[in-house]
Amino acid sequence: MANYLTSKETQAALEKIIMTAEKQLILVSPFITLTNLLFSRIKVAAEKGVRIKIIYRLDKVKKDELDRLKSIKSIELKCIPDLHAKCYFNEKEMIITSLNLLDTSERNWEMGIRIHRTLDKEIFESAMNDVQTIYMVSGSNEKNTYKTQTKERKTNISKTKSYDGFCIRCGDDIKFNIKKPLCIDCFESWDEWGNEDYPEKFCHFSGEESFGDTDYSHPILNRYWNKAKEVHNLKTQ
Repeated sequence: MANYLTSKETQAALEKIIMTAEKQLILVSPFITLTNLLFSRIKVAAEKGVRIKIIYRLDKVKKDELDRLKSIKSIELKCIPDLHAKCYFNEKEMIITSLNLLDTSERNWEMGIRIHRTLDKEIFESAMNDVQTIYMVSGSNEKNTYKTQTKERKTNISKTKSYDGFCIRCGDDIKFNIKKPLCIDCFESWDEWGNEDYPEKFCHFSGEESFGDTDYSHPILNRYWNKAKEVHNLKTQ
């Protein structure tokens, strides 16, 4: 059951979430200047094979700190403007808090709420879905510059090249397969969230933006379904 955390309890809960992560670790914080202790905890988690994603606010993390984080194996850094939320979770529990990932935060008066995935399933999944949305619209960390990933899409539905489909999440060219409408990289992130009904960005058949009208179970826009059936000999979507 969800419970309230005092300032010290919040800091302890954050450390525990990092230490007990077995599969994934998601850290959402606008500002980041890690203590040596938390940096070490994150590094150890990565060395154990935990997939780590960190989302921060555009232009609010110093280059030296980003370079330090990049030195950690298999860590993914993303940035987004206007981020103010702070949320930290692994596959078992989560804290939503006022605490930033700052060394100075240990001196501040903070508070938080701890949520368990099994005992607080509805709250946990609602928060996780919101974080997933933030993750999807975030830009990759490259020279600390936010870059939108919107691309102009060609909609030549009669193309014959081997890559005859589109990833429904990033829009990249992939082999058309209605049962596998994600590229390898996007499938790895989808597999972590595991939500077949999550609204996606692109049509697997035409490659154009779908504005949430496609998902893993229904990757083709309705207006292209008849043409897709004809071209690819499909029976159901």
